[in-house]
Amino acid sequence: MNINKALLVLVAAAILVPTDLFAEGNAAVLNKYLGEARESGILQEATLICAGNAADYGTVPLPVMPAALPGPSAVGYADDAVDVSVSKQALDIVRGEFGLSKISVKISAKNAAFQSNTLKNGVKFDQALREAMKSFMEDPASPESPLALMLDAAYEEMLPGTQYPDPVPPQVMKRAREMLLTWLDRPTTVISLLGTHQVPDGKESVRENWIFSLWMPDYSDHAHWAVIDRTGAGQPVYNYGFN
Repeated sequence: MNINKALLVLVAAAILVPTDLFAEGNAAVLNKYLGEARESGILQEATLICAGNAADYGTVPLPVMPAALPGPSAVGYADDAVDVSVSKQALDIVRGEFGLSKISVKISAKNAAFQSNTLKNGVKFDQALREAMKSFMEDPASPESPLALMLDAAYEEMLPGTQYPDPVPPQVMKRAREMLLTWLDRPTTVISLLGTHQVPDGKESVRENWIFSLWMPDYSDHAHWAVIDRTGAGQPVYNYGFN
């Protein structure tokens, strides 16, 4: 049997097939492929990825597997088999440590737990999130990073029609930071963690990096990403944007 086929069948079943279509015939077909998938380890990863998909997008219900299929407890799928504290941890970091009480933190506990428990990490999830937030809020190196966009606006407000001096005048940087906090701290702004099935505009690998996304739709149509090398020994943390 082709293991890739087993993976595709499982993903299709978990994401695309509505629960009410899991009739006996469908379950029988799926069971033909699940044996080797389970033995190879693909089943566990695919199931958790599917869980991450549903949690990330919030629109696709996870199906209730028929009794003939491997049960959730066998693959670490149920909530009590993964670290359900991650979302609260993310809230505590973003809202408590960075003072953003209104921002929407949409980080899937299952997605974060899967990446924490199955990928090679020299940098833990909480450290990666802190570094991502710091990068978004303090690093304007990329011209479309959140702070760089605010610096453009601050220059236009305070020094209209002038060339941007280097280094940035302290009063301009202060104003840019104030503006960024205003746009970050609102319910429409969203911080999230990319899943292993997702790819940012720069094509960085989630398996090699923690990658967080930031959206400030009230300000612009830019998408922003912060990239943190999982080993902690590679490229320094950076962020960028694209619209």
